[in-house]
Amino acid sequence: MYLLDQTGLTAGNVSSHTKKPIADGCVEMGKAFVGNRSQTTYILSRGGRKAFDAYCENTEEILQMLPEREI
Repeated sequence: MYLLDQTGLTAGNVSSHTKKPIADGCVEMGKAFVGNRSQTTYILSRGGRKAFDAYCENTEEILQMLPEREI
């Protein structure tokens, strides 16, 4: 429910959007039954965390290189 609530996506959209990161080993998926309903969980793998941290660092470096804007 967290991803659905945070993104506004449907369960099908979340499933579709997570296929590539799962295939790349960045996200791990688990399935379980809670009561009579299936529940899918997603967790960032260690490799996924490293890739995300590197992405954030690279983005910060790019942003710091941009000239300041006067408002």
